[in-house]
Amino acid sequence: MLRKTIIGAAGVVLLFGAVGCAHMPDSRTAEERVADRALERRQALIDGDFEQAYAYLSPGYRENVSLRGYRGRFGGAVSWTDAEVRDVECGAEDACTATVLLHYRVSMPRMDAREGQRPIEEQWVRSDGEWWFLPRR
Repeated sequence: MLRKTIIGAAGVVLLFGAVGCAHMPDSRTAEERVADRALERRQALIDGDFEQAYAYLSPGYRENVSLRGYRGRFGGAVSWTDAEVRDVECGAEDACTATVLLHYRVSMPRMDAREGQRPIEEQWVRSDGEWWFLPRR
């Protein structure tokens, strides 16, 4: 009986702890939040999960470009193999630029695959309390 009470009490403590954490404000800086979201988005692209990557696009962009249209922007000759967020600078309260180092492999018929890396600057904007990727046209 005592064991069940202890297990039950531990469960209640864990439940309230999880609920409490869910309502705590995010104490990370804008730079940290953008870095996390930029890396998550790039990982979705590396994994070929275009639907997940599309979810990081700004609401305004998604209103104008369908998932199918977004997916069509990517060819098949280049595959991303890794990504690292090198820097995030927030010059305005609701706008940041993330520098992401992309590692890639280029495969073309009758050509040896080549690997490389390239820094990419991404624009991120905050709307309704969330950070969104804003692609350049």
